[in-house]
Amino acid sequence: MSKKLILIIGAPGAGKTTDSRLIAQRHNGDITAFSIGEILREEVKNGTAIGKIAQKYMQKGELVPSEVIMYEIFGKIKKAPTNIVLVDGLPRGLNQMRALGDTLHNDKEVKLVAVIEIRVKEETARKRVLGDNPTQEEIELFEPLSLSHTKTMLQQHHNNILQALKTLYLLLKLHGLIIVEKLLHIHY
Repeated sequence: MSKKLILIIGAPGAGKTTDSRLIAQRHNGDITAFSIGEILREEVKNGTAIGKIAQKYMQKGELVPSEVIMYEIFGKIKKAPTNIVLVDGLPRGLNQMRALGDTLHNDKEVKLVAVIEIRVKEETARKRVLGDNPTQEEIELFEPLSLSHTKTMLQQHHNNILQALKTLYLLLKLHGLIIVEKLLHIHY
């Protein structure tokens, strides 16, 4: 039987990882949750081959190559102790979207069954990412995302991914303050 994959997507600070963990916890071992960012940071920390590759890109602020991400996450999905797996942080761009599509097409052990987009206001995301008393360095890291040109480019990129998912009838949109797990009963 193939694993059922549910992607959780949204802006930084939308609550993707938090919601994924809550869903997994509340379903008493029937759902496994993975965060791409956490997986990569753990691999870097442990000094694995994947971690060394990822670290080179992460240090430069670049996306880790799609092939590396697909290899790592699909390995984790297949080894998951449950048949339903939530993954947040994927895809992070059109190249990853294409790589994900290719991987899903060629790998019959994993089936994408839904994509949940969590939306929050920019102010809410900013507060979640930076906290109540951000340092100047944290503010400077976050602020470029608020610049109109950069924000417009990122939004267009995000919209392209969403449009591709809509055509596959796999996209569910949620406001980030709603408990995501309430939707799971729709498909499962």
